[in-house]
Amino acid sequence: DYYPSVTTLEPEPDNPEDPKAIKVVVDGVHIGYIKAGSCAHIHKAAREGRIESVKCEIQGGKYKIVIEDFDEDGGSTYTLEKDEIPLYADIYITLN
Repeated sequence: DYYPSVTTLEPEPDNPEDPKAIKVVVDGVHIGYIKAGSCAHIHKAAREGRIESVKCEIQGGKYKIVIEDFDEDGGSTYTLEKDEIPLYADIYITLN
């Protein structure tokens, strides 16, 4: 998991696809957009000054896990599991 220090929501009125778009910027890097169906609610909360905080948690990517198991004689055996999960971000917006 990655817990960024600064997450901002930035309106993007010049966006050619959707002038109501809100981009998500994490530690200075544009990582994506708020889904279109939620933008009106967030714009309204921002206009009213009700957005108290915005936080982001990024998860996924490559990982390795060492799994310990025990054989019939009580000895330990180890298995290394390697895999990858698609990256995703959870955005938490606190309103007052």
